Amino acid sequence: MECEGQNSSGGITMGGKEKYIERAQRYILRGHLERAIEEYKGAIAIDPQDVTLRLRLGDLYVKTGRKEDAIKEYSEAAKINNQKGFYLKAIAVYKQILKLDDTNLDVHYKLAELYTKQRLLADAISEYSYILNVFERKGRTQDAFDLLKKMVEVDPNNTGVRLRLARKELELGYEDDAIEEYCTIFDKLLSQRRLERAEKIIKEIYERYPQNTAIIEKFLELYKKKEDNENYLKYALKLVDLYRERGDKEATIALCNEILERFPDNQQARSILEEVAPEEEEVDFSELSEEEPEEVVAEVSEEQEKEEPEEIEVSTPLEEELPEEETIETVEEEVVSVEEELAQKVAPQEATAEPAAMEEKAEEEVIMIPDELFEEEEPPELEVERAHADEEEPQEIELLEEVQEEATEVAEHAQKKTEEPEQYVDLMKELGVEEALEQLVSPVAEGSTEEMTEELKEDMGEQLTKEDAETHYNLGIAYMEMELFDEAINEFRLSLKDPSLEFDALTRLGLCSTKKGAFDEAIEFYEKALAIEGKTDDDRKAVMYELASTLEAAGRREEALDMFRKVYDMDRDYRNVAEKVESLSRPAPPLDDDMIEVEVV
Repeated sequence: MECEGQNSSGGITMGGKEKYIERAQRYILRGHLERAIEEYKGAIAIDPQDVTLRLRLGDLYVKTGRKEDAIKEYSEAAKINNQKGFYLKAIAVYKQILKLDDTNLDVHYKLAELYTKQRLLADAISEYSYILNVFERKGRTQDAFDLLKKMVEVDPNNTGVRLRLARKELELGYEDDAIEEYCTIFDKLLSQRRLERAEKIIKEIYERYPQNTAIIEKFLELYKKKEDNENYLKYALKLVDLYRERGDKEATIALCNEILERFPDNQQARSILEEVAPEEEEVDFSELSEEEPEEVVAEVSEEQEKEEPEEIEVSTPLEEELPEEETIETVEEEVVSVEEELAQKVAPQEATAEPAAMEEKAEEEVIMIPDELFEEEEPPELEVERAHADEEEPQEIELLEEVQEEATEVAEHAQKKTEEPEQYVDLMKELGVEEALEQLVSPVAEGSTEEMTEELKEDMGEQLTKEDAETHYNLGIAYMEMELFDEAINEFRLSLKDPSLEFDALTRLGLCSTKKGAFDEAIEFYEKALAIEGKTDDDRKAVMYELASTLEAAGRREEALDMFRKVYDMDRDYRNVAEKVESLSRPAPPLDDDMIEVEVV
């Protein structure tokens, strides 16, 4: 006897799968969910790689309260998507699992790996942070340490993660590694001009290791950047003492000279230098002035006198007959060229030549150009043009003044924009980064100090603004298909930074907001999408219809009717727009007394 879904040879038939699905749908319509579950299980037995079937079965398990079975089916669906390379769909399914059980470490770990594959590093760090906090609470110190190292590999620019690793290294006694990590964090912050934060970090490790020369050297870098001479001198003198105690003569001499260059009257640096290297010829920085010492000038003069001046040959092309076509401009160019050549050849000799001799030589080399060469008769046409130009000159001057005023205004506006500091926070708000960060940072905040959380948040925010917009957009679609509308909204907002995705992202933001019942937000997104120029009528028509539908759902009938009519004028056969116009054109049915009383209440 043949089983349903199998042919005579025992093979699987897709027709049998469809019969299972049809029966399952009929059972669902009648409310017989348990029977529908059995039918879907039969269909999956025929085609176990069908992700859609597994997701539907998982949904039914959720509705019937069988959470563990739902997680099992969702996990299989995510695994299949991952194996087929549909990473964003796999992420969406794993997110659905976390809605049912957010303590599932295996799912958090798989999400982190998938985010890393997609270069969504802020999301990856967030998932790893959740696991890290669990390890910390359970006292799994070595596991926490190994995970922190992995997190640094994933996002080496995240100073918050690096700081957490450095503190863990101190806790485990890996002192050299910890110091190196602190110095790396310091260098990163210094390169970003985050000087206050860099100072705080280096002071933190300095308190534990005040005799470490590598740490104190960082103070010198910092205070040079900050132009803080008082603190520079304080740490520089301490560093000199440490160099001398350890017998590092070369470093001691170099730093003493550096101190004396900045502070010529510093007796402590001078004494140490004399003590360490009495035979060294010390440069007396206190006696240096803006002018060069006489000895140096004398040496330079002697060297210049040794060099014999080159003989300068000056040709006088004006002695030759000029072609008739040659213009005044050509003659002037030749003169300028000759003068530049003379200047280049005479310049090296000026330091040693006597003033009188130089004047005589210059007089010999001056080329006199006859005034006749510059006198040229203007053609009559040019005189007429000039006369006509004189008449129009007042109008042209007025126009020129107007143009100059406009140019000045534009320049001032540009200068003002240049002087304004970057509004990073405003950009984050516009792209929805702040909303996304609130979700990403929540797992991190649990096991961190407020200061460390802010550090991580800042680094994550910077990372989010750098990530690929298209990846966020596609992930938003995957979330949307799983009806994870909050997550989808975050992703679509992050994709707005790409102008090519802006229209579609705003449209989907409107759709997600409508699904959530946030009609005012949806209307705002649709209106922003319609304000974008260069879109086709078909694109605009679809958004206009969605906007009209949302206005109707929000109870704004007049505005909805107006928008439906605009769509109708563009394409009267578009969806059910004709019915919408007709139904909204009729007056709303009046409320009876009982209904009015209810409305008032």
